[in-house]
Amino acid sequence: MLTRVINILKRHQEDPGLFDKVVRGLYAYGSPQMQQIADSRLIAVEAHRLDIRRSGEAYIRHPELVTVINMEYLGCIDPIELSGCLIHDVPEDHEDQWPIYRIREKVGKEIAEAADWVNRRRFDYIENKQEASRFFFHNLLNVAPFRSVRIKLCDQFHNGLTPWNLDDKAWVAQKIHDLHEYYIPMAKKYGILYRELMDVADALENGICLLPPVSEARE
Repeated sequence: MLTRVINILKRHQEDPGLFDKVVRGLYAYGSPQMQQIADSRLIAVEAHRLDIRRSGEAYIRHPELVTVINMEYLGCIDPIELSGCLIHDVPEDHEDQWPIYRIREKVGKEIAEAADWVNRRRFDYIENKQEASRFFFHNLLNVAPFRSVRIKLCDQFHNGLTPWNLDDKAWVAQKIHDLHEYYIPMAKKYGILYRELMDVADALENGICLLPPVSEARE
């Protein structure tokens, strides 16, 4: 089930320049669609310029590969949704430099809203973290637009494929819980990545990293 998407992501891991080539294959050079993707990617690169994943990779590779899952594996060609993939972590991780209103000014209302729906920070006013989490998932499942649900599922799928902190048992347990409690039911409801997320949950339960960093994959 996962062979195809893993092969796609491995190609992008080994060739960071492939992302630009795939985008150029979707939209005409200089088109409004390509400009939306380019502007959103600039925001993501700027926001995450100092961020590093636990694997040691630049953090920007995560939103890029989330976009790849949606673009190449699911076949999405909506530039608003793909732009939302690129900036999905920006308003949550770097709200001080990139608040939602600034993102809206740079790339427009639709892209900013697509990313805003997938951020838990909107429920930070709730002191009880478990309750805040329940509110977030209820909002995402029942209120959020379809494109934002797809963004979040692609995000969680990539996170599940790349759990490079498997030694953190509490983190793994929380990921497995969230997958079974929220994301897998969400995927089933919308018919997106359902079996794939089931496979990811099974891998996590067995302590398996399905998509290791490039340096490990080459050893």
